[in-house]
Amino acid sequence: MTFTTIQNATWTDLVAGVANPNIAATILCVSMGILIVAHAGLKLFVFAPAGNFRYSGQWL
Repeated sequence: MTFTTIQNATWTDLVAGVANPNIAATILCVSMGILIVAHAGLKLFVFAPAGNFRYSGQWL
């Protein structure tokens, strides 16, 4: 598929090989949300705000 055919392709042409793109997008969004919440919890509960400020102060 070249750039020209991608520009002229419709949504159904682009996802023809995917069984259900909505489920794939939902799984991706949920997993990324869990990852962001886990990262925030790690920074907040393990390193604590004082540790985060001390670490980020090294780069300023």
